[in-house]
Amino acid sequence: MKCFPVGFPAAFLLCCLLMASCVTQAEREQQEKAAFEEELSAQISGVVSIHSIIRFASNSEKELSVPSFYHGRITVDRLPWLTSKDIRDIVPLERPAQKNTFDIQIVLTKHGHEQWGKLLAADNEDGFAVLIDGMLYQTFHPRRFYNPRSDSIVIDGPFDDVVAALLRKRAPFNYLKLNGIRSPDKTPAGNGADRTRPKQ
Repeated sequence: MKCFPVGFPAAFLLCCLLMASCVTQAEREQQEKAAFEEELSAQISGVVSIHSIIRFASNSEKELSVPSFYHGRITVDRLPWLTSKDIRDIVPLERPAQKNTFDIQIVLTKHGHEQWGKLLAADNEDGFAVLIDGMLYQTFHPRRFYNPRSDSIVIDGPFDDVVAALLRKRAPFNYLKLNGIRSPDKTPAGNGADRTRPKQ
């Protein structure tokens, strides 16, 4: 008859539980990796760009006529100040007075941060347009208070809950895909194009 130490059953059970936990953790990490790869491989959507509004169109090559989510069209500067290439993340901020509507907090790259400073300096009296997948969703005038040390800015809405959720989900993946990054831990050397770049 074999004899086992008194604590053997408990130790054996604990060992089994630890092994099961390790397998579960490994499976979970594999599932998360697969989900990440699936999102990264999905068709790009929820791409954001921010443009100056042009009230009086002149059919110039510098202008771009875009459709609106709310019917009609609007004319904007063809060259955007910001695009999803410079937007690392988007965080919806619910508006206290309007249920299920949001402002959006945008986390920018260093280049995007510089571009936002130039946008403020431009002080376009006609305002600016937020395009999502090439369509006008929102016009806005930027908040004048701006912390140059912060890597994020806030654009006033209202953005509805469906659009806010889409932007929040897609922003990090769009940033990675548009910059050709396969890992969220890597950062591109440079992003986007300078809004004030000289003519070639």
